[in-house]
Amino acid sequence: MTAPFGRGSVALGWAAHLRLAAGCLVECSECRSRVVDGFAAGSSSGLATGATGLLGWLYFHQMIFLQTQAYETHGGMQTYMRRIAEIMSEICEETEMPFDSVSVTDSVLNLALHTNECHYNDFLAARGNRARFVSMAVDLCRKAKRAGVKHKVAVLGHVSLAPVGDWLRRLGLIDHYVVVLHGIEAWVPKSRINRAACRRASGIVATTRYTAKEFQIQNQFAHRAMHVVPLALPEHHLLPRKVTAAGGRLSVLTVGRLDSSERYKGFEHLIHAVGRLVRDGAEIELKIVGVGDDRQRLEAQARDAAPDGRVRFLGGVPEEMMERVYQEADVFAMPSKNEGFGLVFLEAMRYGKPCIGGNHGGTPEVVRHGVDGYLVEFGDEDSLTRHLGEMAGDRSLVKELGRNAYEHASAEYVYPVMREGWWKILREFAVPEYAEAV
Repeated sequence: MTAPFGRGSVALGWAAHLRLAAGCLVECSECRSRVVDGFAAGSSSGLATGATGLLGWLYFHQMIFLQTQAYETHGGMQTYMRRIAEIMSEICEETEMPFDSVSVTDSVLNLALHTNECHYNDFLAARGNRARFVSMAVDLCRKAKRAGVKHKVAVLGHVSLAPVGDWLRRLGLIDHYVVVLHGIEAWVPKSRINRAACRRASGIVATTRYTAKEFQIQNQFAHRAMHVVPLALPEHHLLPRKVTAAGGRLSVLTVGRLDSSERYKGFEHLIHAVGRLVRDGAEIELKIVGVGDDRQRLEAQARDAAPDGRVRFLGGVPEEMMERVYQEADVFAMPSKNEGFGLVFLEAMRYGKPCIGGNHGGTPEVVRHGVDGYLVEFGDEDSLTRHLGEMAGDRSLVKELGRNAYEHASAEYVYPVMREGWWKILREFAVPEYAEAV
């Protein structure tokens, strides 16, 4: 199976190569629903769009970002992709290298979603056509080879893209590739081809220590260059804390997709815990933001647990309205068992909200038990009820935990920290002489 990706396989022809490489791609569940057949390309400058853009032929292409999706939704994975693009763009501007990207499932380039500057020389959108995605990546890399560029690095924004990076390197179109691990997609054994491609990567970057460890355990190898670079909030997204008012009803917030495939997020356990506290006379309410096919089932459970309407479903809330939703809450809770990172915890912490999360996956690296909030085992409704009850009865505790959460997010999960982590990795491969000088 390794022969098709070697240099000796050129005689198979480009069409065969494209079918083989595209067949190795595995779309993540977050992206699958957005796939649309077709082609779209854009450029941040408004000039020279597409693989045959005039400006594209004039530059040396030393860095390329191959991603699954960045501009269709606001999920944690998509947010991480956008942060990587911003960092790569900054490096390329400083070192006077053009920056290119190809996306598997994006259909448009929406620079308005960026919170830091991002400038592409070429951005190509395959709109779900995997063979076209590989073809676009080949076109951009071949430009650099014809220009005689020595150092070329590709960042692969998802583990499913690792075989494509390995194939491009074996064909001599790139020198290095770095693979990104987000969360649950990396916690399972990968195919033999995917595992081999990850072994041969110049580097692997995981968003949490847990994901880095679990990937290596599940795939039975320790990578020589495994890095951990968490997701970060932009500096201007860290807002002044809203002090929780003393007394009154404790408002608990949770946010997520209410899909039957995502029952691991623990929404029903949260509903049960709040219902128990309501029956015991506690002043507490729960607001749930999200849509999905599991909503009716959860609403039925809420009516049984708290018939007085203390559990409210807000549905899908526009992004511009979420600031108010977070500000009005006192506590954020999502007792999930499968969060790769948990962007929603950072979103809550930037508003100074204590968090209750599951003691699983990457969540314990974000939420510190007894410091920023609490961690519970999945399904442990007794612990969940106890911690919520403690906060409902002690607003000074809520303030203290919220202050710690805000300070933690401000110090550890800001853009400069993430940028420095990625700069150290990319400078080594893209511009080694610059890395040595630094």
